Amino acid sequence: MTGLQNNHLIKVQGSINPRKRKHNRVRTGCFTCRKRKKKCDERQPDCIACVRNKLKCVYPTKENEKVPSDFVLEQQEYHEPLNFKKRRHSFAAPKDEQAPQDLFGVIVLNKYTGPQVSSPPSSEDSSSSSSSSDSQEDFITTFNGDANALIPVEYQTPIDPSIPSIWSQSSLLSFGRYIPNVELSIEDSELYSHCAKNYMSMVALPHAHPSLCPANVWIRLASHSPILADVYLSCGATYLACVHNENNALSQKYHRLAESKYNSAVQSLTEAFNNGSVDLDSDWLMVAGLNLCLRDRAYGMNGSRCSKHIVFVYNLICRRVDKKAADSLATPEERLLMESFIFNYTTALMTCSRYDMIRLPTPYELFSKLNKWLVNPIVKNYDVEWVNNPVLGSALAIFQVMAKLCYLLRCHFEQKIPDDNDRCYLNDGKFWSLILPLKEEIRNIEVKNFERIQELDASKVYGQWYFSLRSNLAVSIITVNACKILIEKLINPSIPAFLPQIQESVQSTLHELDLYIPSDNYSSSVSFLSLFICGSAIINRAQEVLFSEGLANLENDLSKYVAIDVVKVLQRSWERERMERITLGDKGFKSFDLVFDRSTLESFAF
Repeated sequence: MTGLQNNHLIKVQGSINPRKRKHNRVRTGCFTCRKRKKKCDERQPDCIACVRNKLKCVYPTKENEKVPSDFVLEQQEYHEPLNFKKRRHSFAAPKDEQAPQDLFGVIVLNKYTGPQVSSPPSSEDSSSSSSSSDSQEDFITTFNGDANALIPVEYQTPIDPSIPSIWSQSSLLSFGRYIPNVELSIEDSELYSHCAKNYMSMVALPHAHPSLCPANVWIRLASHSPILADVYLSCGATYLACVHNENNALSQKYHRLAESKYNSAVQSLTEAFNNGSVDLDSDWLMVAGLNLCLRDRAYGMNGSRCSKHIVFVYNLICRRVDKKAADSLATPEERLLMESFIFNYTTALMTCSRYDMIRLPTPYELFSKLNKWLVNPIVKNYDVEWVNNPVLGSALAIFQVMAKLCYLLRCHFEQKIPDDNDRCYLNDGKFWSLILPLKEEIRNIEVKNFERIQELDASKVYGQWYFSLRSNLAVSIITVNACKILIEKLINPSIPAFLPQIQESVQSTLHELDLYIPSDNYSSSVSFLSLFICGSAIINRAQEVLFSEGLANLENDLSKYVAIDVVKVLQRSWERERMERITLGDKGFKSFDLVFDRSTLESFAF
């Protein structure tokens, strides 16, 4: 183990760290949540989780009462809308003209005729260049470096009655962070509510400035297009399908709804392209593509399906970048979109088919276009510089290395018959000229991460904000470990997983996963590709248990499908390797070779 790694492990493991993340056990709340090993909000008489999942809510009759050994979950219908509010909401139309804020801003009315806006917003108001209610300079000054000042900016979007409806039973007038005068069917209202309140919060990264979280930036863009609104309804249905994965009937119901809304959005978008009614420079168009990618990924679709959305968004980014002046800056919203694209691009590059890979840009092309837009700070005068990267944070640089390694893997090892005319083939000379410099890049980022840990521990940041920053550092550290493992495998494909340089990275990954990747936020999802690579190099049952339990305990509903897929694939591989070692010895199957197994990698998305 290197001196750098030694110092780090001694610092973290050899002393009592008052900031170490606690492993919460479900010991309070209703029996139903405790049986399901879920957090309970302890609302009386029925907790929100039980209402949401249509389960009978049973509370203990005395303090510290354990869950009975014979306790079983029971279905129960609740006669109230699934709006997750603590008070009941009426579905009756309001008598006055002031619209209520039910269902996270969605008004459920069948015949609501509230006051109309006299005139639609000007084209200047709805242009992509002014999509934010605050200018970039105003945005920068909203954050003064104080962790206590992390307060989301609330956006108000004016109603535009000229926006057409795409539903036969309801109309969509406007979506904003808070939304007046929206008329939706009850079904669509439920889907939107869950998208805005739950789906968007679950794809948000905890280290980012709240004003750059999807709930603040993406939701308000739905007022710009009914097509994006349909995408959000599909995302809401996907969230509910994931939440109800233990109830097959409900899960299938919401899955069908999700696909229906998905197809509606794609059809509407195709028609809009054909008749030339789409502004290709609109922020909402990129948001639609990225959310479709996140939605497909959350529901276990494969990398090729996700890559089609990535190609679509890349073309929009190229169009926008080509129009920018050389000295212009990316807006905060554009930074969010570009980083989300980089994350989705990197994972798709590893899992899509070769046909889809040909349509993707090479990482060298991509980052030469984007890097100059990713260097200027969004938040000024703040010590933690990676807050300026709203999606990847401290992992932005190492994700670029990971993308390059995935590209080198596929272009050098995948083509069975060498063809120098194939743009996706790299001969030996090109391969070695590109891969060797990456070792130094990885080393530099590893040193930088160590310095960041020291700076963070020496800072006066405590509590939840510390863990939000530290969890993002864990993502970067895990990705560094995966890159170190993958580059060794590419340089020497027959290298055994038990070598010290491989196992040091595996142990470091398990350490970060156990202590610093929270089970209830999206940091784990950003790490799935790296976790898979590290998991393929696991060599004993103790490591298998730590890895499997770390992913099995994830509480983020949008991460569960991917986590389940990763664990299933690796567990089958570990077991196969054990069995073939008995019969075939060293000639048997090796889990470490999974990084070259295209049929497995193309079966799911990270």
